[in-house]
Amino acid sequence: MEHQDHVRSLAIDTLSTVAELYADLGDLDAAIEALDQALSIDPDPVERLFQKQIVWQHRLGRKEAARDLSRRLTHELSERCDREPSEETESLMESLDAPPRVVVRQGWAAGRANESGHSATVVAQRRCGRRTGA
Repeated sequence: MEHQDHVRSLAIDTLSTVAELYADLGDLDAAIEALDQALSIDPDPVERLFQKQIVWQHRLGRKEAARDLSRRLTHELSERCDREPSEETESLMESLDAPPRVVVRQGWAAGRANESGHSATVVAQRRCGRRTGA
């Protein structure tokens, strides 16, 4: 039995690595398929694999598919493991449902010069038809 568990674990890890390679190449559909295969090997849900799939489905714009995976994970964890999703998974789902945020690093635009040597602020003002002292 221990040998079977080791082989099962090795297969899941290998398919997870293949999925990551596909994702790195930008083929998220193939990455998701590899994780589907990994999840089919073990009847107990592997939460980290679900998390990756949820993120990749979301990146592909398949928000409902990501939510379906979350519900499936929650159901399988409850039925097979008698537990709830981890805080990490809960946080992941909350972040995917949250509206996008724009993060601006303070001082970046004002202090950063473009190829002509003008700051981003000066370039933006010129594009808007305003003259600056620079």
